Amino acid sequence: MSARGKAMSVCASTIEVKPIIIWTLQRTGGTNLARHLFGRTGRPATQHEPFNRGRIYGPVTEHWISERDRAALDVAMTKICNSGALIKHCVETVPWEISEALAAAASRAGYGHLFLYRNASLDRLLSLHYAKLSGIWGPEFQNNAALDEKIFSQPLPVEELVSHERRANGMLSMAWRCLVEQGATPMALAYEDIYQAGDGSEARHRLAPVLRALGLANGEADDSAFIEQIIGSGDQGTRESYRSFPGVAELRKRLGAVPRFAPEGGGCMPVAMLRCASHPWVLHAAVDVAPDLIIPGETFDLGGVVVLTREAPAGCTLEIDGSASSVHWDMPSPRMARDYPAGANAAAARFQARIALAPGQPAARVLLRAPDGTTVPLLELVPQRAPDYGEVSTETEDRLIFDVGANDGSDSWYYLSKGFRVVAVEAIPALADALGGTLAAQIDAGRLVIERQAIADADGEVAFTINEDWTEWSSLFSASKASAGKATEITVPACTLAGLIARHGVPYYVKIDIEGGELAAVRSLATLAPEQLPPLISVEINPWWPQVLERLRAMGYVGFQMSRQGAAHLPGLPSPSREGLDRRTVFNSSMSGPFGRDLPVGGWVGIVEMVRQVMAAQAEMDARRKAGDAPGWYDVHAARQEWLDASGIAVANTEGPS
Repeated sequence: MSARGKAMSVCASTIEVKPIIIWTLQRTGGTNLARHLFGRTGRPATQHEPFNRGRIYGPVTEHWISERDRAALDVAMTKICNSGALIKHCVETVPWEISEALAAAASRAGYGHLFLYRNASLDRLLSLHYAKLSGIWGPEFQNNAALDEKIFSQPLPVEELVSHERRANGMLSMAWRCLVEQGATPMALAYEDIYQAGDGSEARHRLAPVLRALGLANGEADDSAFIEQIIGSGDQGTRESYRSFPGVAELRKRLGAVPRFAPEGGGCMPVAMLRCASHPWVLHAAVDVAPDLIIPGETFDLGGVVVLTREAPAGCTLEIDGSASSVHWDMPSPRMARDYPAGANAAAARFQARIALAPGQPAARVLLRAPDGTTVPLLELVPQRAPDYGEVSTETEDRLIFDVGANDGSDSWYYLSKGFRVVAVEAIPALADALGGTLAAQIDAGRLVIERQAIADADGEVAFTINEDWTEWSSLFSASKASAGKATEITVPACTLAGLIARHGVPYYVKIDIEGGELAAVRSLATLAPEQLPPLISVEINPWWPQVLERLRAMGYVGFQMSRQGAAHLPGLPSPSREGLDRRTVFNSSMSGPFGRDLPVGGWVGIVEMVRQVMAAQAEMDARRKAGDAPGWYDVHAARQEWLDASGIAVANTEGPS
């Protein structure tokens, strides 16, 4: 059965009233439908489009835009959906990731999902365009005698409206597909079937099963009267007025080639940037102008900066692989001139291009081309999606990784996908339960063990502070960010990292991200013999970082590399990957990124240089904080000499006092 067929097969029996999300686009009658359906539930409703800026959940959207922190976004969405709030959500008014996270959280919370769309995209766009010009969004249009008729003489921005419709329909289709993949059974209604259905029998036929599925049916007579209220108050009857805009005929013609909302799946691709491997000609390369969705065949702007070293040959150009579009690359870049004074072109490093991906084209690559024809891949725009837990590997791999501070399990999923066995340590019971459910198949296969406890100085029970707004800030240390905002203290079991190694064996790599508990974790390793120590460890920088680095140095870790965290800053993976199976991965902001041999080979330094780099990073964090920007955060990777030797990696700056 198709996704649509599955969704519309609803039982006629009485069903428990569910919290509801109406997924829709602007100017589709959603406000009217939501007002009636939500009022019938007896549950509290939120503002319409609550994730828009200035609305009740607008801060969630703003935090995502500024921080790109997927773990924080998922936590916020889980909290909202667990409250059972009724939501009317316009997918076109927020970044795609907001809708994606909402779909996942609402599915877990047992929401009912209703999609409201419009077959007549011309009417929707004209209504939307009119509302934006006039500022009149409600039925007051019909009685507004002071309406300025001059707005109808302004030509329609046809290209802009067609592009908007492609993107909006694609996002709505993606939301449907995302829900179906989560196991939800959404329903879909067309505006025309409700508000323009002649005598109303068609509307009753369409709406009655929706009421039953959502647990809102109350007998045939009452339901019929209720449906009459809905269909009698949704259509404003203004379409003939706004069809007088110049350019309507051209817009109608162009819209004929735009795919409509398709519950079977849309054609848009969420995107993310991958950095390619470092190169001696390149100091810095980044994209800061890119769409959050790519529509095959439709043009979009791509912009950023590429700063070259003085070793790069003169006359290099930039090009987009697979695109005939030219790249303009000599625009002023004062920030690059300030940050990279040694760069050969730092003062004019900005580039801009307008490109399109052909259907089936997997990515757009920014290449540096030397005069002799040599090309260097710099940046890649690739399709982004949530981790597919069905793709994790079951190929045998003897090496083990400890994911200490597993949180939402994104890192555990990544390690499993590369073939490693994983011990995931998570003290928050709800997160550990969710991880156990998501990766149950890997647990059954013996690939994953979940340790539901904290890492501390000693075995036993400890007080643990859960930050209910940002669970990744939860910690043993109540004086840390764990207590920022709403916090709850619970008692959890605890063990030492050394005890974990005794129980599960020596891991190849240990990722430690436990908000201030890194020192306690590392301190317990001093009780182990050298052969019991993991070759690789990473820790998040915190106020105790000098003691952490000194402990690691004293235990024989001689190579260090710092990695700024967050999806926009993680180093790109080499191709092919040098750690485990070669899995193409787009890191999100809750992931720690590459490790071991996948880190830049030339980035390993000794303890003295690492101390200098950490101090410089802290100064940069302070400067960003004073400027009102997010300070960011950093991890330090540490490697033992035996691993460095076996990997053929030389460490720079090893001399000098620590």
